[in-house]
Amino acid sequence: MTSYVQGNFPLGQLLSVTSFDEQSKLFILDDNQIAFSFLCRPLSGSDGKEGEQLKSVLKQAWPANSSINFCLFASQNINNPINAMLRLRSNTDEGVIKQAINNRSSYLFKGTLDPIDDYSGIKVRDVHCIITVVMSIANVEPTEQETQVASEIRSQFDSVFKSIGFAPIALGRNLYLEVMASILNQGEEASWRDRNEIEADDDKPLKVQVLDYDRTLIPKKDHLQIGDTLVKCLSVKKFPRRTLQGAAGWYLGDLLTGASGIRENCLISFTIYFPEQQGFKDKLGAKRQWVNNQAYGPLLKFVPKLGAKKQGMDALFKELDEGESAVRCNMTMVVFASSRERLIRAAAEARNYMSIRQFTFMEDRYFVLPIFLNALPFGADLKAIEELYRFKSMAITQALPLVPIYADWKGTGTYTMQFVSRNGQLMSYCLFDSDTNYNATVAAQSGSGKSFLTNYLITAYRSIGAQVWVIDVGRSYLKLAKAFDGDFVEFTQDSQICLNPFELVQDYSEEEDVLIGLLSAMAAPTAPLLDLQIAGLRKHTHDVFEALGGEMVVDDVEKSLLSDEDPRVQDIGKQLYPFTRAGMYGKFFNGKNNVDFKNPFTVLELEELKGRKHLQQVVLLQLIYQIQQAMFLGSRDQKKIVIIDEAWSLLTEGDVAKFIEHGYRRFRKYNGSAITITQSVNDLYANPTGRAIVENSAHQFLLGQKASAIDLIQQEKRLSLTEGGFKLLKSVHTVRGQYSEIFFSTETGSGIGRLTVDNFSKLLYSTFPKDVEDIGRYTNQGVGTADAIHKVMADRGLAA
Repeated sequence: MTSYVQGNFPLGQLLSVTSFDEQSKLFILDDNQIAFSFLCRPLSGSDGKEGEQLKSVLKQAWPANSSINFCLFASQNINNPINAMLRLRSNTDEGVIKQAINNRSSYLFKGTLDPIDDYSGIKVRDVHCIITVVMSIANVEPTEQETQVASEIRSQFDSVFKSIGFAPIALGRNLYLEVMASILNQGEEASWRDRNEIEADDDKPLKVQVLDYDRTLIPKKDHLQIGDTLVKCLSVKKFPRRTLQGAAGWYLGDLLTGASGIRENCLISFTIYFPEQQGFKDKLGAKRQWVNNQAYGPLLKFVPKLGAKKQGMDALFKELDEGESAVRCNMTMVVFASSRERLIRAAAEARNYMSIRQFTFMEDRYFVLPIFLNALPFGADLKAIEELYRFKSMAITQALPLVPIYADWKGTGTYTMQFVSRNGQLMSYCLFDSDTNYNATVAAQSGSGKSFLTNYLITAYRSIGAQVWVIDVGRSYLKLAKAFDGDFVEFTQDSQICLNPFELVQDYSEEEDVLIGLLSAMAAPTAPLLDLQIAGLRKHTHDVFEALGGEMVVDDVEKSLLSDEDPRVQDIGKQLYPFTRAGMYGKFFNGKNNVDFKNPFTVLELEELKGRKHLQQVVLLQLIYQIQQAMFLGSRDQKKIVIIDEAWSLLTEGDVAKFIEHGYRRFRKYNGSAITITQSVNDLYANPTGRAIVENSAHQFLLGQKASAIDLIQQEKRLSLTEGGFKLLKSVHTVRGQYSEIFFSTETGSGIGRLTVDNFSKLLYSTFPKDVEDIGRYTNQGVGTADAIHKVMADRGLAA
């Protein structure tokens, strides 16, 4: 392989994989080798156990000259995520929503080629860990025994990888081509960008099917050129003296701030070679003896590094004396770029960034091609171990903390919403990816982008056919309601809206708690009712419903309560007066309920009731109940979302915690999700209602928070985060016009994602007064929302 230093080569001559055996699930390689490989999901953090789990499968007796390669690849190929995103929306109607979704996919694809914003420099990518085991065999074809040994090792790896959380997918012919094509065919014209499934040709060796026909491999002195893509390799000269398990999670970028890292597409390869143990340990022993002799001799004065070398040998033999395997390891970093300037900058940034992590990397020259080929999956070449001088001797326990098996969190799994991590990982998020409930809380200080996020969330769920209700105070969703032809229902003193709850009852015994909570909120806005009073209210409400059913109104409950012998129960009837026909709020609750939710998107605006807090609160509770009933009557296959934005503060008054707790538990039954939005997480812990909401919400979205608020969260142990987790939370921020960061906390994982969108969507989701005014200037003339946005973009000179 080291003979391939200069000239132009068809890449198929240099790769080693010839075929794949479907029965044994093994690849047949040149030079009498067989292999198997897994495409794995990188871990998003370390619990310290994965090293021991890997060690358990690596410490076995390996066939001599076997190797395992861990290849962390930040890929431009986001076909699978985008295809999954679009499949969810195959029935989306034409219109503003369809345009927003098409813009989203185009924007993300474009972000794989150029930085997705003007601030961070990150590009969109999908990070994979490809783990490949190569074993030598006696002849070209493996014997039955060699196949059996390889299959048994493969089965052990599969089991251990699943327990670690790698979610391994075994490579076959087609997946091999997809992975290798993504590595070797980069740029705008790559054939895989047509998003069609890659299928292997049975008549050709696999290795000649990888490279696109319009590309060739041209080695240069200090880089490679593959088509229009330029490639540099950097090899490790010196490893950190000590490394803890999990430290490799920093390879792609700074986890704490996201301010630095490897921004161009890259591949980080770590190969572990297993020599024949006894002979190799004998060689190491002789080498150690020579180092010891020199370290105590006069040469030490002239070569001070001999002392450090002796310490390294002592550390190695301490592990070997305890029974660990001796291995040889190599680490290579490969960066890809579309121009010479970007390539030089990418290599320098990678080298400088890794130096902060105590690695010394050097750019490879003259031997770039063989080093690149050895860094690829299936590329480990036994001859290169001696000829390239890039492999270091280690014990297996020293090697494991260095393997690149970590990257940013990929999200929950379903691409209903898409975010981008600080290091460019395309993230999926769906509220319905939960085993407990689908509810969420959103906490964001003013100006950090909560309304923008919520507008995006509404668009994402409407695009998959979900029914969405928003209860708001402040008209933040008026523009979106117009754009989506939704209903904007405004509660004013003059509106003829009636919300009689009793005619909505489907099963009184199931809904009694909700009805009693609603009547309690009407009668006791500031202080809770006594237990005796609640018991009396239950009895009278039940009796009236038995007599009148859905025809009953608040007046009937009032009359029954006033007839009770106990004055304390009579008091409830007196306190219900404002909500009877004779009271000031009666018209909203007595009569025929005339609010329907036939439109799939409804905004319920309570701004005009701001001066009447008691009425506002009861209307909010009744709307929550009415939405629950609409969910109950709707299709269980349809997802349903109710969002309570600025109206959240109305839930903090009085004794409504039980109402909320019961209601939030019911949403899941109807395939529904309730999202509560507030300015600080601490608001939710300030009263029983907030605590009930948190305890019944599987998802937490935390945007920018004040440092003092996070200190209080930590002090009161309101979030299950480590010290590092709270530091990470404090770093969450928003760059206006570029992105908003969200810290996601779920049952299955957590991470930081950035919401960044195209120019059309920025205006569609924006609640910034100037944006709303400029769009309104056109819509008020009868121009549709989409056309109005395009006109504003043209006025501002923004690209479509």
